[in-house]
Amino acid sequence: MDMLLTAGERISMALLAMAIEDLGVRARSFTGEQAGMRTDKSHGRARLLDVTPDRVKAALAQGYVSIVAGFQESPKTRT
Repeated sequence: MDMLLTAGERISMALLAMAIEDLGVRARSFTGEQAGMRTDKSHGRARLLDVTPDRVKAALAQGYVSIVAGFQESPKTRT
C-alpha cells in the first residue's frame, strides 16, 4: 500500500524534472531510496531511521537541481 501511495509523488517529481530541463536547467529526481533514506518496517507509518544523501550531494555538486518527493517510502532499504 505504501508503494502505491507514492505513485503520485514519483510521477510529479519526474514531470517537474522534465519541465525544469525544458527550461534549460539540468535536473534529477530521486525516490526516497535513491536519495539515501532508510525507514523502519511500519507500513503506513514508517519512521525515518537514517539518511545518507550521497547521490543527491553528487548531483548538486554537478550542477543539477535535485528533486526528492516529500512523501516517500523506501521498501528495499528497510531493516
